Amino acid sequence: MKYNLFLDDTRNPADAWLYDQKTKLIDATEIDDWVIARNYDEFITIVRCNGIPSVVYFDHDLHFEHIRHYCEVVQKIGIIDYNNFKHKTGLACAHYLIDACREKNTPLPKCYVHSANEVGRENIKKLLKIL
Repeated sequence: MKYNLFLDDTRNPADAWLYDQKTKLIDATEIDDWVIARNYDEFITIVRCNGIPSVVYFDHDLHFEHIRHYCEVVQKIGIIDYNNFKHKTGLACAHYLIDACREKNTPLPKCYVHSANEVGRENIKKLLKIL
């Protein structure tokens, strides 16, 4: 099944912004048909049930604890302490996607990262090797 996967805990694709490109997701991709995952578990379920998506759009902070950590720690020291999270971030979803692609012997789909958390955004981009 061909589909486009949008990962974000609160926003919808029409509201998402590509900070690095200074443009809206819809304008950059010209895609208006998305399957939406609001957290890690939904992301995994969608990929398992539907296969590897054609395009994936990642948010990093998927739970209030991630946002609190960003405000209280990341903005001060520039480092994310993933070991203290109870809930998985968009980075964990990116790891899962890489593993699923390797398992199915298929290339990674086109990926975008829209997180306002610049450290989290860069962590996902580095993992996925997005310029």
